[in-house]
Amino acid sequence: MLLYVSFPPRTLWWLALPAFAVFGWVLRGRSWKAALGLGYLFGLGFLLPLLVWTGVEVGPGPWLALAAIEAVFVALVGVGIAAVSRLPGWPVWAAAVWIAGEAARARAPFEGFPGQDRLRQADGVFLPLAAVGGTPVLGFAVVLCGFGLCDVVRLVAEGRRTGAVRREPRPSRCSAWPCRWWALSPPGRWSATRPRTAPRPSP
Repeated sequence: MLLYVSFPPRTLWWLALPAFAVFGWVLRGRSWKAALGLGYLFGLGFLLPLLVWTGVEVGPGPWLALAAIEAVFVALVGVGIAAVSRLPGWPVWAAAVWIAGEAARARAPFEGFPGQDRLRQADGVFLPLAAVGGTPVLGFAVVLCGFGLCDVVRLVAEGRRTGAVRREPRPSRCSAWPCRWWALSPPGRWSATRPRTAPRPSP
């Protein structure tokens, strides 16, 4: 639903980033069966409201059928993303898998209903990329930033959980001059001929 809401006529283009971040989060490291099901649910949540216009004249039957068929493409993309999520630099590979699935949806069935990511970037900061490499580069950048956001959050969470995140040491509570001198000048670092003044810390 975040992905759908990021489309025009709304100007909430930035919601595409957390949409793909959540998608990458739930798919990372999954089995192909779980990824297939999660990808299909993601596709339904995105395409059912997006393609509702197809049922205006012909009723809900064709609209539901088309959304169900198109969601199969997204499900297969989910399997691909789960597979590449174990590789180094997986956001790049995952974004490439999404663009490949988008290219397939642009061609089948009935000559395609891509719902491409470029459609929601008319007011976004990614729009100038269309002049660099066309709409595929624009869509790739959007999806890559979403998966990259997922990986940044994941690494920070893992670091805080395992203690691997480097933190600055707390300042000493001792404010007396001997304590400050001892902290700044441990034994053996300064000769006896040096002036008894605390050295200025380097930048």
